[in-house]
Amino acid sequence: RTALQRRLGADGFAAVDRRLQHYAAALRRRGVAAHVCYCDDAASLQLGDGISAPAAQGESGALRDILRSLSGSLTEHGRELGAVMLVGGDEVVPFHRLPNPIPDDDIVVLSDNPYASDDPGYLVPQRVVSRLPEGDSGDPSLLLAQLDRLTAYHYGNRPSTRITRAALSIPGLRPLRSPSAPEVLASGYCAEIWKETSRAVLDAFAPGARLHSSPPLQAENLDPRDLTGRRLLYVNLHGAAGLPNFYGQPDAVWPGAATRLPIALRPDQIHSDL
Repeated sequence: RTALQRRLGADGFAAVDRRLQHYAAALRRRGVAAHVCYCDDAASLQLGDGISAPAAQGESGALRDILRSLSGSLTEHGRELGAVMLVGGDEVVPFHRLPNPIPDDDIVVLSDNPYASDDPGYLVPQRVVSRLPEGDSGDPSLLLAQLDRLTAYHYGNRPSTRITRAALSIPGLRPLRSPSAPEVLASGYCAEIWKETSRAVLDAFAPGARLHSSPPLQAENLDPRDLTGRRLLYVNLHGAAGLPNFYGQPDAVWPGAATRLPIALRPDQIHSDL
């Protein structure tokens, strides 16, 4: 609560809180036990039936411990913590800084994975964890729009599977012609070295959806129409500190710097309204 108020202001926080309460009500309407919890607000961490966790300040380890406490309390009552939606970026809900096991330019890896696991080892998630960022300023508009879309979806106002340019706005492109159902729903773009795991993730949402990889694709020979108009676009590519591009990686251990990897996608290939 304190971090959101500091980030968005009192009015911005109040608007976000109202949207969160409406979203939780929409989920409960569909039979999902949903709660809006603030780590520094003890009352919000009392979920009823003796299920609770102590409040704490917003440090990543403390937030992880709150989730583990709630998970354990739910288990004692024959229930399960199945999903967590983190609201806000790093300044609101901090990422965990994990040691990087790969010999590249990144000293640490920013991760939400410890929020998904009750075990000391955080590599195997036990629940779904998602995150809604609030943007790069104190304007709550982005977060409010995301919450409105989520709430509308769970009240039955779900987007059509018919392909539209609005789903991914890329200048000068026309919609793909006569796509099959999986192609309408989803498309993916990944580093070649991650193709097997990316295939598994994409198949969980839309079996058979097209998955591109880099290499062989690179920014100069990528046709962005292969990514346009999807309800789900799954991207699993490298980034590089201080640089705007997305990078691929061959299906082999890469011994060099990230900036020597093939450029898979440039920001100028995607419209700024995406």
